[in-house]
Amino acid sequence: MKVTNKIILTIFMIVSLSLNGVLLYKKYNTQKTNSESSMKPFVKNRQSIYTTLTITRLDTVFIGDSQTQYFELSEFFKTKHVKNRGIRGDTTQGVLDRLSSITAYHPKVIFLNIGINDFMNEHKSADQAFNNYKLIFETIKRDSPETKIVTSSIFPCSVVDAEKIKSYNKKIKSLTSDHIDLFSEFENGGKLRAEYDSGDGVHLSGAGYVKWVSLINEL
Repeated sequence: MKVTNKIILTIFMIVSLSLNGVLLYKKYNTQKTNSESSMKPFVKNRQSIYTTLTITRLDTVFIGDSQTQYFELSEFFKTKHVKNRGIRGDTTQGVLDRLSSITAYHPKVIFLNIGINDFMNEHKSADQAFNNYKLIFETIKRDSPETKIVTSSIFPCSVVDAEKIKSYNKKIKSLTSDHIDLFSEFENGGKLRAEYDSGDGVHLSGAGYVKWVSLINEL
């Protein structure tokens, strides 16, 4: 009788351990699948395009969100040594996640404009967004020390409080003297100036990009 109880107890323990293992496996894979599926299709698409392209040590790379993705860089600057790595909807965390695919090539210059979606879509504080921005800056300096980093303030936006943007931009400006103050050049009453507004209060018009180019050329 005692032997039978021991056998039953042993079988019970084996079954319990097996079930726990299965549950842990499912939990891990579910989390992984959820994480992968949470990436928006257009982000996956853009990343897949960028992975097929290369960057050289002679290139200037623009990193950012939709403002950057819509920037017709090659036509504005008329050179093959300018590369666009903007993804609409991207955040500071999104840039951190894909940054190694850019720094691995050690480009000559990186222009960085990111952060508005941290406020619009993720409702982060200026400090939270800046902590990621600073980490982006420090990661570039560490992984590609020969690359010049040009920071820029984010643009005014009608759907985000101007004081919050100003606070964030002030922190960005403190990182380096290689900086473009886009906010003050594009702002009127805390919003995009009418001539630079595409019509949605967020994105740039053609005149807005012309202005951005002129500010870059002044560096």
